Amino acid sequence: MKDGSSYLGQYRYGEPFKSEPIIVLATYQKLDKDTDVVIDNSQNPNELIMLNTKDFDRIEITYQPMEKDKLADRIKKWIDKRREENDLV
Repeated sequence: MKDGSSYLGQYRYGEPFKSEPIIVLATYQKLDKDTDVVIDNSQNPNELIMLNTKDFDRIEITYQPMEKDKLADRIKKWIDKRREENDLV
């Protein structure tokens, strides 16, 4: 942000076709100008933050592909949870 703080998190959503879109981050941390963590939601996937990109001097987005085994584990957990919820075990 223009005060020197920054955010680090997983990109979830952004307004398409806007010059200064609002973006949503999940599992995020807020860092102060000295890069000390001020808010830590890095382990909480349900905590989201909406940020207006016009409030930032610099935006850096990096892409890190999910490992196939992690994706398979997430899918299996999701299926198991749905089965439990519907008594399909």
